[in-house]
Amino acid sequence: MASIFFLDQKNAFRQVLWNSDSFGNRTLFLFSLVYFLLNTWAVGLSVPHGLLMPTILNGAVIGRLVGNLIGNWFPSKCVQPEMFALIGAASLLGGKSRMTISLTAVLIESTNNIVYAMPLMFTLMVSKWVGDWFGPGIYDSYIEIKGYPFLDWEPHPALYKFKAKQVMGHPVQTFSSRPLVKTVVDTLRKTTHNGFPIVTKSGVLQGLILRTQLLTLLKEKAFYSSVLVRNYYPSVTLESFIKDYPRYDSIENIILTQQEENMRMNLVPYMASNLFVMHQDASMKRLFVAFRSLGLRHLIIVDKHNVVVGIITRKDLFLQRLLEKVREADV
Repeated sequence: MASIFFLDQKNAFRQVLWNSDSFGNRTLFLFSLVYFLLNTWAVGLSVPHGLLMPTILNGAVIGRLVGNLIGNWFPSKCVQPEMFALIGAASLLGGKSRMTISLTAVLIESTNNIVYAMPLMFTLMVSKWVGDWFGPGIYDSYIEIKGYPFLDWEPHPALYKFKAKQVMGHPVQTFSSRPLVKTVVDTLRKTTHNGFPIVTKSGVLQGLILRTQLLTLLKEKAFYSSVLVRNYYPSVTLESFIKDYPRYDSIENIILTQQEENMRMNLVPYMASNLFVMHQDASMKRLFVAFRSLGLRHLIIVDKHNVVVGIITRKDLFLQRLLEKVREADV
């Protein structure tokens, strides 16, 4: 019992998988019960920890226990508890993560024996079916709890009857290519948007700049005075943009003087100009495919004159939110 309770998980898994005579049924039952309860409790903690090795070890111990019981019930049969340990590890991990093909390849590579391919494939498929009968997998549950905008493989059929102009958010918060510093600061404080289109005076799209880029430019004080040459701007290197990743400063932590707020910023050198945009009459199915295949976070919607008329984010593609938007528009 000490060899699996107090060893690290990797070596404990080796003991369960290869040591044929060291573990009795009481030891395996006690460990599997305690470890399962601890694993279930630790999953919900907001601390960095893994699910892979605890699940594999717990499943291996349960599988080994089943193998020992079958060997005791049928002594005339040549039962290999080690084989049951491998199948138990695969079944518990497959039921929790719902992985099939990739997990089969990983376990075959780890055992270096193609003989286990068919038992592992059958076990993982059954564990997935049983798990799907009870509910979604652990990672799907995390996505739902955290509210991450994760899109399915195929769009919902109800999306087919909508167009971009029915779903897009408008009016869009935009910037000119050389805005006042005060305008940028006030906009960042009032909104939580991640991307801001840059437009001309007539509203024609020029590019897109991210919130994190604006925060870096404000922090580096990349301003110029109106009395200076308009194309002048301090050199802000790539290292300046990535040194604070992923925890950028909040706009509340950036202190500027009144003189600095009356200066201007040149956003042209930092904006993204090669954007993927769509017309306002584009179908939602086409939008969904674009978001899913290109991994977009937001998409700018334009009219036939390339004037910005709206913006769509990944969250807007969820059916419930989409229907709420359309209902509000009808009202």
